[in-house]
Formats: sequence, structure tokens, C-alpha cells
Amino acid sequence: MAVALNFAAALMCEHPISGAACGKCDSCQKMKVLEHPNLIFLYAVPRNAQKDDKEAAEPLGTLTETQFQSVEDAIKRFRENVYQGIHISGANNIRIPYIRKLKRDLGLVRAEKGYRVVLVYLPELMNTESENAMLKILEEPPEQTVFVLTTERASELLPTTRSRCQIYRFNGVAEGDMMRWLDSQPVSSENKKIIARLSGGNVRLAMELMASDTPLADQTFVEFWRQIAGGQFIELSQTVDAWSRLARENKDALFLKLRMMILWLRDAQILALDPESPDISNIQYRTTLVRFAGFLAAFPYHEAILKIETTIKGISQYVHTPALLTHLFVEIYALIKVYGVKK
Repeated sequence: MAVALNFAAALMCEHPISGAACGKCDSCQKMKVLEHPNLIFLYAVPRNAQKDDKEAAEPLGTLTETQFQSVEDAIKRFRENVYQGIHISGANNIRIPYIRKLKRDLGLVRAEKGYRVVLVYLPELMNTESENAMLKILEEPPEQTVFVLTTERASELLPTTRSRCQIYRFNGVAEGDMMRWLDSQPVSSENKKIIARLSGGNVRLAMELMASDTPLADQTFVEFWRQIAGGQFIELSQTVDAWSRLARENKDALFLKLRMMILWLRDAQILALDPESPDISNIQYRTTLVRFAGFLAAFPYHEAILKIETTIKGISQYVHTPALLTHLFVEIYALIKVYGVKK
């Protein structure tokens, strides 16, 4: 996102220097506060179940006051720190009314001369109808109009969309570099390695994890693994309900829990080979993890991790979350039952 905004600033700059924005002209000053009239954002917003926005001239006008406030708050946070992205509670897809509005807006005379940039944040959140509606204007945009799509999962875009774009990939920050950066941040030592690994080299995600009010690993999470290992299905069904509600409010928060499951299993796999290994993430739960790994004989950690990753992919594609979580918990319990040490 930061690179996309710098690219937009360079395109619209009145006096670019070696292809980069000068940072001083009137256009650059407007870009610094993200208020340039030629910069257009397209992103997912919540849907008001009580109103049909299919043909609305102004789709945002169909939102409730609370929903509209959540959008304004998200944009305010984004302006303060573009690395954190645009996150709005209940915003799960970019629907076709917003594509239609974009087309109407691009048909109007631009507010200022020069380039106009349409920045689509997480275009993988477009549904098929929206993405197909975008294709024509993506292929033949108005004069001096550039589309920039910033995606975390390019593979989920239609091949026809990808074929109309030039693709630039950004590698994640190496774990060692991330750890060194975290040394300068206000983060506890026990969370440092967890954040470095959970972020996958993504500084924005690392910042979100640092700002999270929820402990990355706590006794509740340990109890969750006891529920799976013990086949406590009543308690697990309650967890399914709670995590499914979480997915409706903030899908990234659910993905965090599922990735924490992966880290737990990777730690257990390391300790199964060397109970003294320092290379684990959940340092504060070493004793519990050693017992957990000792309980499992020849456990197929890779298979279990793959099941979790498949669940994450399914949820990101809007497959029924409660069904996916239930299936995942039952499958991992089945593996534990087969490979657990018999008393």
C-alpha cells in the first residue's frame, strides 16, 4: 500500500525528480494527507441487511449510522498510518454497486488536470459479479487513469483480471530482520518471536499484532488444545460458535487464532525432536508443549498443519465457517487419537 501511494504521488506530482514525487508541490501536499481529488479508493465496506444497495446512486448512503462511522474511523486510522491498511468491521466484500459508482465517477470531468489513480485495496474481496464488471474499465481505462490493485492473495483473482495487470511481488521481511526491528518496539520478549513468525514478514501485520488487546497465547489457548486432545466436543462446539462469531466481526482475528494453532504444532514438532531446543515461539508454555509432544508418538505434524492451512483458505473463500471449523477440530482429534500414547 505504501509503495502504491508513493507511485500515485509520483504520477500526480507537478515537479517530479528522477521519477519520484518532489514532496513539495501542491499535489504532493494533498497526497500527504490523502486528500488529492484525483486519488480514488475502492475497498470493502459493510452491508446493511435492511437496505438493498443494488441500484443505489450512493451506496455508502445505505449504511447505518454505526456502519458509516466505522468506515470513517477506518479511513482516519489509515491516514494516520498507511501500513495498517483499511480494516472495517463486517466488511467482507467489494460489491457491484461500488464498481458502478466508480464507473460513473470516472466518467465525470476530473477535478484537477494530470493523472488520476484508482487504488483498489484487497481486490480479492470482489465477488465474481463485481470482478467481471471491473474487467472492461480495467482493460480500457479513461485517458491518464491508472489502476493499482494491492492484493495479499493474487491467486484468488480471476485469470482475466490478472492478465490485464502488470504484477509486482513484494517479498516479506526476513525473520531475523523482523526480530531486530521488534527489538526497538514496545513488545514483550515472550511475544517477540511469535509476532515475527505470525507476521510472515509483513510489517503491517506485525504492527497489528503488537496493537492487539488479545494475548497471542494464554491459558485459554492451552485449554483449547486440552479440549481437542480430550475429545471434549461440547466445549469444542462452543469454541466453534465463538470463533464463527469472531469471523463475522473480524476475519483476520480468526485467521490469527488458526495461525496460532500452526505455531503451537510447529513448536511441539521441534520439541519432540529436542526438548531443550530454544527455537520455539511459545516460550512461556515450553513445559506444557514438551508434555504435549511427549503424548504424541510419530504424530503427522505436517498433515495437521496442512489441514489448518486448508481451513484458512476455505474461510477466506467464504465457505461456511462453522462447518469448516467443526471438520478441522474433528480431524485433528482423530489424528491425536491415532497417534497419542496409549495409557
